[in-house]
Amino acid sequence: MATVRHIVAGFDDDIARLLEANGSADRPVTSIELFDSADSLVEPGALVLAVGVDDEDRVRALLAAGERDGVAGVVVKGTAAKIAADLAADIAVVWVREDMSWLDLAVCLRQRLIDRVRSQPAADGSAANELFALADSISTLVGGPVTIESETSEVLAWSTGQQGADGLRVESILVRSVRPGWVRLLAEEGVLAEIAKSPDPVFVPAHSIDGQPMPRVAIAVRSGGVILGYIWIVVHEPLSAETAGQLRYLTRIVALQLAQLTMNPPSAIRQQRRELGETIFAGGPGAVIAANRLGLTPGPLVVLAIGAEDPRDAPGRGDGSLIADRRRVDSLFEHYLSAVHPSSVVLRNDGVLYALLGWPGLDDDAAATETRSLADDFLRRSLDGTDYRIAVAPAIAAVSRVAVARAQADAILSAMLREPGSASARLADVALPMLLGRLADYADSLDLPPFSGPLRVLADEQGTNGQLLESLSAYFESGGVLDAAAARLHVHINTLRYRLRKVQEVSGLDLQDADAILLAQLELRLLRLRRGLR
Repeated sequence: MATVRHIVAGFDDDIARLLEANGSADRPVTSIELFDSADSLVEPGALVLAVGVDDEDRVRALLAAGERDGVAGVVVKGTAAKIAADLAADIAVVWVREDMSWLDLAVCLRQRLIDRVRSQPAADGSAANELFALADSISTLVGGPVTIESETSEVLAWSTGQQGADGLRVESILVRSVRPGWVRLLAEEGVLAEIAKSPDPVFVPAHSIDGQPMPRVAIAVRSGGVILGYIWIVVHEPLSAETAGQLRYLTRIVALQLAQLTMNPPSAIRQQRRELGETIFAGGPGAVIAANRLGLTPGPLVVLAIGAEDPRDAPGRGDGSLIADRRRVDSLFEHYLSAVHPSSVVLRNDGVLYALLGWPGLDDDAAATETRSLADDFLRRSLDGTDYRIAVAPAIAAVSRVAVARAQADAILSAMLREPGSASARLADVALPMLLGRLADYADSLDLPPFSGPLRVLADEQGTNGQLLESLSAYFESGGVLDAAAARLHVHINTLRYRLRKVQEVSGLDLQDADAILLAQLELRLLRLRRGLR
């Protein structure tokens, strides 16, 4: 449920704030309307923008119309807002500063209303992200990967575990639309007509066309006799009567979600959101206003970065293929976030895909934890075979810190790509390799030799792959525990003791000197890093 209080809460107080917080501030807002004094009829539940209302007489006319029609609140500029707050009996009054454009404000408030409806908790049964949870529930029930599609065959949500599906399913998710030729074939065979008229799941046998579609079960999602969309499940055989009955029940819940779901904004509005995102990442005075318009304040903000090893050297993968792949993952991730976390914006820059997510009401650690959880969920649904890495920067309190968070996300991502490990990571997960990587880059920029002092003597004596350097490295990596180091080297402990004495004799390294030990450890770790070892 979106209320006046919820919609206004994201603005800075010097831009907009709630003046009269009577019970109406917690009523559901159903629409954003512009007030027309020549035609004073307004929609019940509307948040009304008081265009042209600038004196007491016009304020009284506005409030009278609002009380008659049951509006949720009114938005009034400047000093007229104070008059409205003094006179309002059962209408929430919102003040906005006088230099705000009514048109920009209407667009911003409508987007906030859409985002709030989409982001309702699952217990409300009204969130768009519930479609993904429902897809997972249906997949668990039936035992096959699921997509939930619109009546025009747009893929709205999908379950995890799609890797076992056929190529047609994978393609449909990547492009977020079912191949027209497949839809046309099903129509010609009468399958779509059968699904449309049947209240039960319909079994669709395997077809021998490009992509080798496996058998499927499909059921129409209806509300009041109108088809809102479809559920498609990859299966091996028809469903049992019991499973079919459970699927029919879940279909009714999906219908509630599709009835409430506001589809993705038109391309012009999506482009506007990207432009606002560019403004935020560029910084400067416009960043705060852009963040407000996107509903990204107040509360912690988290930047994440998605990257992959450059695949251009792989056979058949030129720049054109790389660009297509990037556009596909951009679209897929933008679609995913628009459903599960609308308080976000996605932007690609310098080959890296970034997202900025707002988490009002959470502390910094919880915001970063939730962001990583979303990253892991997206990666489980990723299907194009690319080995993506997602870096999650520490949460920030203000938009002015986005540049810092982006630099941190870049550094985390660079460390992840340099030393592959987990598919997602926060700063604490890669702090050491990240700092070592930066140190290696700095040393390379100065053209420093790999070793100095005692280790250079050892390298000159035996080479960088020599037995003494190998033994010293194993000793350090085992935390100075001789038994563990000997086991790592597959030698007797007395052999290791002899080698360490030899290290000291040849190089002069003092194993009791903390600074000398730190330098030796860093040089050995950087050598392994440059060789691509872990």
